Amino acid sequence: MADDVGVAPRPASTVVLARDGARGGIEIFLVQRHASMGFMGGMHVFPGGKVNADDDSERMRAQIANCDAHARHCPWGDDVAASDSLARAVAAVRETFEEAGVLFADCAALAAAGIAELRARLLAGEPFHALLEQARLQLALGALHPLSRWITPASERQRFDTTFYVARAPDGQQAEHELSESTAGAWFAPEQAAAAAREGRIRLAPPTALTLESLAEVASVEAALTLAASRPPPTILPILRAVDSELVILYPGDPEHPVATPAFPGPTRRVLRR
Repeated sequence: MADDVGVAPRPASTVVLARDGARGGIEIFLVQRHASMGFMGGMHVFPGGKVNADDDSERMRAQIANCDAHARHCPWGDDVAASDSLARAVAAVRETFEEAGVLFADCAALAAAGIAELRARLLAGEPFHALLEQARLQLALGALHPLSRWITPASERQRFDTTFYVARAPDGQQAEHELSESTAGAWFAPEQAAAAAREGRIRLAPPTALTLESLAEVASVEAALTLAASRPPPTILPILRAVDSELVILYPGDPEHPVATPAFPGPTRRVLRR
């Protein structure tokens, strides 16, 4: 989706890390950002962050299993080239490893302590590609399933163009939040997170809340992956509008939004602040 109004959004990625719930349905890992952080401070979010230069490097591409196949897979629109799509997927894996301690790679030869050591070195500033080379690991980008693309409203000063993926939590790895950027990490059923937000116990940004809503009725992780694969991932550029004494957010499909096709079932506008 073209967007030349205001500050240019920075490419970013996030992962809806999912596992099957003990009583049916799915559970999703959310981390709570430090309240002092400038963007979404204090909110519960999916693990994720900005794309960096190393995500798009030749040495990084050498550490991707079946790299050529992934380079041809570009579901985000004509304005995101295949190489940029690949970098977004790498960023999603790297950020999930940093923020949740889960690595999408063949880690069978590494004990939990070995994975934890790699994470600590990544957080200390060592290049991701170098760590993968030394551990002889290749990234499994096939674990990521494109879900949606969210672009921060043009009226905002800090903006991101974020690709959302959904992925099954790897067997044998324990999700654990990272302390410098987050204060907590926990598994939530989608409806559980929504209820906690309604009751004021947690705060969810609109993209997080709507994504959780869209997955509330799925019966399993497999069903969530099937849902993601059932259509091209929608691009959502919300529009903020003052209506009387309320700040309203408009989504695709709303009569006052330029995109006529809804991105999600349900209401196409919501009150952001009264």
